[in-house]
Amino acid sequence: MNIVWSWLTELVELPTPLTAGEGAAKLTSVGLEVEQVTQLGTGFEGAVIAEVLAVRPHPDADKLRIVTVRGDKGGDGIDVVCGAPNVPPPGNFVVWAKPGARVGDMVMAPKTLKGVVSPGMLCGETELGIGDDPSGIIVLAPGSGVHAGQDAKAALGASDWVLDVNVPANRADCLGHVGVARELAAVCGGSVKLPPLFIDGQAGQGATPTAVQIADGADCNVYSARLVTGVASIPSPRLIQHRLRAIGVRPKNLLVDVTNYVMFESGQPLHAFDADALAGRPLGVRRSRAGEKIKTLDGAEHALDNDLLIVAGDEPVALAGVMGGANSEVGDKTTSIVLEAAHFLPKSVRTTRTRLNVPSEASQRFERGVDAANVLHASARAAYLLQTHGGAKVCAPSALQPVAWQAAPVSLSLAKLARLTGVTYDPQDVLALLRRLGFAAEQQGDVVVAQAASWRPDVTRDVDLIEEILRHGGLDRVPTTLPKLSAAPTGSRVDVASAVRDVMVAAGLCEAITYGFLSEQRLRWLGDETLVARAMPLKNQMTQDQALMRTHLLPNLLAALARNEAHQVNDVALFEVGSVFWRAEGNATGVVTTLGREPLHVAAVVSGRRQVRMKDAPTWDYFDLKAVVERLAALFEVTPIFTPVRDVAYLHPGASATVSIAIDGATRVWGLLGELHPDARGRADIDGAAFVLHLDLSGLLLKPVAQFRPIPRFPATSRDMSLLVAESLAAADMRAVLAAAATDLVEGIDLLEEYRDAKLPSGTKSMLWSVTYRAADRTLTEKDVEAAHESMLVAAKAQLGATAR
Repeated sequence: MNIVWSWLTELVELPTPLTAGEGAAKLTSVGLEVEQVTQLGTGFEGAVIAEVLAVRPHPDADKLRIVTVRGDKGGDGIDVVCGAPNVPPPGNFVVWAKPGARVGDMVMAPKTLKGVVSPGMLCGETELGIGDDPSGIIVLAPGSGVHAGQDAKAALGASDWVLDVNVPANRADCLGHVGVARELAAVCGGSVKLPPLFIDGQAGQGATPTAVQIADGADCNVYSARLVTGVASIPSPRLIQHRLRAIGVRPKNLLVDVTNYVMFESGQPLHAFDADALAGRPLGVRRSRAGEKIKTLDGAEHALDNDLLIVAGDEPVALAGVMGGANSEVGDKTTSIVLEAAHFLPKSVRTTRTRLNVPSEASQRFERGVDAANVLHASARAAYLLQTHGGAKVCAPSALQPVAWQAAPVSLSLAKLARLTGVTYDPQDVLALLRRLGFAAEQQGDVVVAQAASWRPDVTRDVDLIEEILRHGGLDRVPTTLPKLSAAPTGSRVDVASAVRDVMVAAGLCEAITYGFLSEQRLRWLGDETLVARAMPLKNQMTQDQALMRTHLLPNLLAALARNEAHQVNDVALFEVGSVFWRAEGNATGVVTTLGREPLHVAAVVSGRRQVRMKDAPTWDYFDLKAVVERLAALFEVTPIFTPVRDVAYLHPGASATVSIAIDGATRVWGLLGELHPDARGRADIDGAAFVLHLDLSGLLLKPVAQFRPIPRFPATSRDMSLLVAESLAAADMRAVLAAAATDLVEGIDLLEEYRDAKLPSGTKSMLWSVTYRAADRTLTEKDVEAAHESMLVAAKAQLGATAR
């Protein structure tokens, strides 16, 4: 919400004048965060108001005239050459940029025009950057309150500031200058000064009110229709135009500008109907009927569906609280209007605006909840401006009179206030603070009972009162306390997902975030009908390619790989951690008896070469993903068991395995990894070889947080062992045997090489292991290492038939 500083200060009396920057700081301190303060009128400097004394033709140019102006009281006349078509007669006032003044990037100096020296220039709105009227110079009539020699910025209201205020969602009252003025007055100890209103019965009042019929009082509890006649489509006063431009609204004419001006001033939306278009028909409020349509001011036609309407007779003329209809629009020839001010139920306005996608400044305010008690005041304010600046005749409003608005009393325990804020407040300070904010407040023992003002319908609970007290009582008074810390959780989905992501990234993979939806065709890439049967269809899918909730992470990753290949990016390593969504199971009658499941999974797909430095990049293969599985297993302190598998439709039968883990004495299948089957690659339009991984992370707990240990004081030593073993022996099985036989001196067991060669005995292979030894209390001797090493060799020979090479 843009707030014009001069407009704001006009509505509030402060004990001490503030600059715009100081006012912004005050508003920010009470929760109305000012995001930016912008100075207006920076497009010119040094221009003054000048009185026109005489006008005569230029002797050598038909389109130029010589204007004699006086730039200060009692000064002599100075001739200025001007080519504007609207040079006024003597007695009027103009803006003179005299020598030394700056207009844009130009500094004025005397200049000869067709033989006549012109000291500076007479200026229009576009030259000064304060408007968009290029037709001529600025003309100020006698009696407009200006005088010769006056600074033009001050006279035109151009020396101003705009505050960009971030209004909280619950503060609809601050979507108008009056609401912000209340906050500024409260924080500074001042008072609000409301603008003048039209008083019914005063001179200039018309005779015939407009009839109003309310058919839907539940959604419209206040409706005012006021006939205003005798107003031509004339420009608004310069001050109104300036303020509307400052907040980002382009001025149009007095009739339209006044409704906008009052809305941004009071926060109450207004709407003007062309009275001739209504043709004397009474205005009403009702719900739309089947098949009805309306064309709104933006030119769009909308099919209606039980929407709240304003009707003339029985013809829809506006979407209530959203936008007016084109069939009653105010135009340049309009001289009589029916001025609407109303209070609509926020839910009703939001439903219509959302369904029809017709946002407007009015709907923004009605959706948040405008002040029902302000409806008739806003109508009277607009009537005053139309009468004052347009000479209009104003009728008394025809209105459904509101019941006097009164909020339910809210009780606040002073003990609770102290407990929640950590501050002990004086009860009298609390009462004074709430009363400054417009609340009716009194103390009853240890309780403060308050009734919110009509413009604060959001205050309904004691914690709402506490918020108001904190905002204006000083948040800096609240003591700083450190939160209680507990042991870091190890089983939450967030922690598990974060830890898994770290492992995957460390392994050289990049995280992908795909949609939680996919198409049935993409899901069938995996060749498993169970995945399709488990999928939950969407009723409001964005596209046909996103018709199902995903039951597997791999299809979207395979689509990402195919998309990369299509762009000649063949080295791909992607992973995703996220939920899959499984349909709830039903009983024999098909009735769903349980809720659906959303287990947390991790999946990966790799293809092409790994990203490495300083050497030739090797290609991704099965063992790379196997190493990833082992790293993930270490997170949860489980041992993975890899079992070759040949019957998974999307995996190559010669390079795939199931991964099982033992938890609480029971073994469960954790997931699958392997090379993508050529048929699956064809279905996904993938050219190169690819390897995939998919694991179920549900039910796993992270291992306890590692404890710090001192840096070892004594050195480690390592020794290799080269063993000839059966070709079918898995490295994991041999590691398990070595680890079981290891003494306390063994710090690490690592496989360095697995060697196969025709020169080796048939059916055998060679495995080279490196064992690291260290003692915490001494430097190891050769004898210590030899004994520990020998025990592992003996176990390998006895249990695996290994032979030392």
